[in-house]
Amino acid sequence: MRSGTSLLFIFMATAAVAQAADGPVVLPPGPAKATIESKCKRCHDLKKIVKQRQDPKWWAATLEKMVDKGLEIEPEDEVEVVKYLSKNFGVDSGSKTAGH
Repeated sequence: MRSGTSLLFIFMATAAVAQAADGPVVLPPGPAKATIESKCKRCHDLKKIVKQRQDPKWWAATLEKMVDKGLEIEPEDEVEVVKYLSKNFGVDSGSKTAGH
């Protein structure tokens, strides 16, 4: 019976870890965090953002595509968003989100 209990414990622990990985995304602090939370979340989940891991050129081009689709953002906020995303979710950045 002991091996059955061990298997149940392993299964429950694995399920708990998997559930935590699907938890809400919490963005790291930074000057553009509020802008991203208020503007980007209108159209898609933040998980889509944090999994990208792209360079500043890609982030800037993607943000321009969003502007072309109707995103209203001030040019100075756009610059800050690209800096923030590149720093926190760039090619060389590690995962810095809670729940991920």
